[in-house]
Amino acid sequence: MPSPAPVDSVLHAIGNTPLVRLHRVVGPDSADVVVKLEYFNPTGSYKDRMALAMIEGAEKRGTLRKGMRVVEYTGGSTGSSLAMVCAIKGYEFHPVASDAFSKEKLDTMRAFETVNGVKAQGGSIDGPGAVVVGGMVFITSGYPRNGGVPGNVLLAFAP
Repeated sequence: MPSPAPVDSVLHAIGNTPLVRLHRVVGPDSADVVVKLEYFNPTGSYKDRMALAMIEGAEKRGTLRKGMRVVEYTGGSTGSSLAMVCAIKGYEFHPVASDAFSKEKLDTMRAFETVNGVKAQGGSIDGPGAVVVGGMVFITSGYPRNGGVPGNVLLAFAP
């Protein structure tokens, strides 16, 4: 199998993950079954695709411009992917996370050096309310899931 061609940016590696045909899972007269090896994405997560799409979508709409910050509630994988994309594109990233989330996940986000994190205290961000980040107020959705993180994604852009 040939090696993949070099890319000019780690962002170009997102989603270009291999497909592998499974031969022993299905019979010879069955449909082809293939799996996409998403762990080959730069952070090892399929969420790299989502993070890149969210940031580039906001750039195309004009919602996110150079010099602005990205703020998101996160428990880890999405935050790590957003931290990477923001680092490459030059945006400061502010994850908002509960103090109950994994230290390792938060450390991964910090490794990209664009992170100015804020933690909610008490183990969860629960119910309707607000979080203040750098003088900006963000309203939570009030639909807790995944350990108290609201079900609606909070992604905000601020000057």
